[in-house]
Amino acid sequence: RFLYDLGCALAARHDVEGLVATAIARCRELIDAESVAVLLLDEQSNELYFPYSTGSDPALAGRLAAVRFPADRGVAGAVLREERSRLVRDTRNEPDFYPEVDRTTGIETRSMLAVPLLASRGALGVIEAVNPLGKSELDRDDLSLLESLAGSLALALDNAQMVAELRDRERRLEQEVAVLRRDLARRDEFSEIVGTGPAMSKVFRLMESAVASPISVLIQGETGTGKELVARAIHRTSGRGNEALVAVNCGALPAD
Repeated sequence: RFLYDLGCALAARHDVEGLVATAIARCRELIDAESVAVLLLDEQSNELYFPYSTGSDPALAGRLAAVRFPADRGVAGAVLREERSRLVRDTRNEPDFYPEVDRTTGIETRSMLAVPLLASRGALGVIEAVNPLGKSELDRDDLSLLESLAGSLALALDNAQMVAELRDRERRLEQEVAVLRRDLARRDEFSEIVGTGPAMSKVFRLMESAVASPISVLIQGETGTGKELVARAIHRTSGRGNEALVAVNCGALPAD
């Protein structure tokens, strides 16, 4: 029932952070573990970190959030490398166990389950359940549940990462378009505006500065000196150039 509800939530929700937090909290209840955490791989630094965790100790999530360790260390590192789940009944007899996380957070990991989060682009990280509460040990049924949960979470996290990458590319493209517009403006020197001399050179420099800025711009001058020409040129060559520019004759509006 839990996995069915999770599948429905994945299809209906875009709030991945809230979904993951809810899913691991419910999974901890079903497994009856002291804590459940998701470790994600930071590919740039090749480290594992804890963006999501839940446990019987409310302060645990904050301590884990500050922890990072090399992605080739610990049971999590072995699971990530082998892309294969692990059931560790006694960490004292596990050569891959990495005690530094326990030292940093103050927890004591006696036994654990670790399952890779596998997506189409490879392993994203690991989900772990640590220490049984109401029973003597974690077992294969608990591992099976965690593996089923891992498949759904990996899909959600992979989709969220792809959406974030697309948005980042969109921002970079917008910045590149803005740069190209400014370069174009410099090349044609706002050719619709006719003028030479030091005073006009200063105007053109100010216009280029305004093009590069997202803030509002006030253009002052006597009637007939070309304020609207300047405004249209700034708008056309800025990052807002594909939007509408609306000119309003304030002199035609009643004072009140």
